[in-house]
Amino acid sequence: EVVMTTNSEIAKKVNPPKTRKGKKIIESRESLIVENDKKTVFLKGANTSGVVNDVLTDIFKIRRHNGVMMNRNNPILPFEDSSPLCEMMKKKDASLFCFRESQQEETPQFGFWPDFRRTDS
Repeated sequence: EVVMTTNSEIAKKVNPPKTRKGKKIIESRESLIVENDKKTVFLKGANTSGVVNDVLTDIFKIRRHNGVMMNRNNPILPFEDSSPLCEMMKKKDASLFCFRESQQEETPQFGFWPDFRRTDS
């Protein structure tokens, strides 16, 4: 007989919560039956043209209720050094991002980091 257990059940057996606050924290980290909407952070790179800014603005208008638009130009390169972007995504509680850096390529880059860290190195 195979018994399926979840991560929260294992955590409760290994290290049970001692306070009510600890129990609430563990319950908030459990997996949900219906997932919440995912927020998106929209970033402009250091060198972007007006066309790129218009594209990002149009995409943001579609996801206005679940998106955060960063108005300043950010010197962030998410695929080289991801730590500033991860901190920003943690601060805004977002797991998706839309980014555009250069003036030559006018297509934005989309990314998904479920736990606010880069999964590949």
